[in-house]
Amino acid sequence: MSKLFSVFVILFLTINSSFGSNNFPELLDELDLFLKSNVKNNLVDYSNLESNTTLTALVKKIEDFNHAELTEKEKIAFFINAYNIMVIKGIMNNYPVASTNNVPGFFTKSKHLVGRELMTLNSLEHDILFKNYRDVRYHFALVCGAKGCPPLISEAYRPEMLEQQLDRQTRNAVNDPNFTKVDTEKKTVALSQIFKWYSKDLSIAKSSIKFINQYRDKPIPESFKTTYYTYDWSLNSKNSVNPTAGRPATGNLQSFTPSVLLKKGQKEWKLFNNLYTQTRFFDGESQITEIGGRSNFFSGIFQLNFGVSPKLNVGINFTMRSTSNRGPDTSPLDVFRFQNNENARTTISNIGLLAKYAPFRVEGLSLQTMVFFPTGKMLEGTADQSKPYIDFDAIQWFQQVFYDAKLGDRINLFVEFDVLVRLDVQNELRQSSQVALPLKVFPSYFITDKLTAYAMTEAAPTLGSGLFSSVYVQSGLGLKYQLTNQLEIEGLYTKFWWGQESGAGETFNLGLRFLH
Repeated sequence: MSKLFSVFVILFLTINSSFGSNNFPELLDELDLFLKSNVKNNLVDYSNLESNTTLTALVKKIEDFNHAELTEKEKIAFFINAYNIMVIKGIMNNYPVASTNNVPGFFTKSKHLVGRELMTLNSLEHDILFKNYRDVRYHFALVCGAKGCPPLISEAYRPEMLEQQLDRQTRNAVNDPNFTKVDTEKKTVALSQIFKWYSKDLSIAKSSIKFINQYRDKPIPESFKTTYYTYDWSLNSKNSVNPTAGRPATGNLQSFTPSVLLKKGQKEWKLFNNLYTQTRFFDGESQITEIGGRSNFFSGIFQLNFGVSPKLNVGINFTMRSTSNRGPDTSPLDVFRFQNNENARTTISNIGLLAKYAPFRVEGLSLQTMVFFPTGKMLEGTADQSKPYIDFDAIQWFQQVFYDAKLGDRINLFVEFDVLVRLDVQNELRQSSQVALPLKVFPSYFITDKLTAYAMTEAAPTLGSGLFSSVYVQSGLGLKYQLTNQLEIEGLYTKFWWGQESGAGETFNLGLRFLH
């Protein structure tokens, strides 16, 4: 019995160990067919893969493949092909997504089964390929799913053709004027950041130009100054991808406009501080009238958003407000004394719940619903004037529509339209039910990859007798700066320059946003 069992074990292990080697040509043929069907002009038809089962079957074969008995070149071809397929698999796991760089841990945390071993894409690239089979040309064959990468070819890498394929891909990249940008007049060459990130591989850091010239048809003088252009992390997709339903088109925080939804599991913390100060107001005839003092309102808004799915985010909002009403010569900063008396007041004024969602497959379009509940009493003030106005004594419901349009490589237009309904809760001083229809327009210009300048204009009518009971228009200028890959700071100044039955003041705003 024991001999029979031993024979069975030996037979099983023999069959098991030879499985991968015997079927490698078949796997390569399937890879060929898949790539030829789904890669056109170096771009991937991801939308076609949504209803295509061939990727799942191919991934399963790569996961189960036993590469132990492969030759060195066969192993290199296997791992290069596996990397490129697992990138596509990772994209489809999050699709629609507009950039691999916007999926947290896409290369460093998400694990894939490759040849029966669990690993990240970074481990596959560095711990297996480059550690065991060092060759700088792999950087021109491994495709990270971005347009900034060298192109994904529509064929499998094969051991018998591997040298020619690696040489061809490297030559294509360094001779492509969009990939290697040579300026003979300025005597500069702008390189992909691949050369910066992987400069230590095979010690080519000493001279990237020297390495490039090995494959250039027209060598670059080694005296030319080397620079690096911005990496394009947008998806290498044949079809346009809706960043609202997934993620923004680049890995930069500039792309996280209000229309963009977080990915499943992603968190966003926002702190926005707004100081409004006025000494004048617009009367019913739009004439400016002095109020005989200075009114200040400070709002500190903290918001936490969480990605439930690529099409649904939820969040919670807390608003702390402070107000002060004193003489016209007092400073707007008087409000930061955070007092509570007949001229000043400070409180947590409301708590809000929100849901952002993308019900339509329209690029750049999303909706957000918010409900705010008052957390204090007599927020609109008291008849005996012992408590000044600080906020609305009302349940407030916002229905917001967000839309983004890319007008150029560095120009973006964001539009927001709101329907705001305040439901009266019978304040003793006034009734607070009203409907407002704010419309905001934000043109933005990306000065650098970290610095954004933008303008804004908001028109906000409130419905009432004679169509509008009040209306204001404000405009301003702002800057956003990306401090780290996850942290952004924002400053904004606005001026209220027209209105009816509304303030004629100005605002100073400071915001922080952290993405994780």
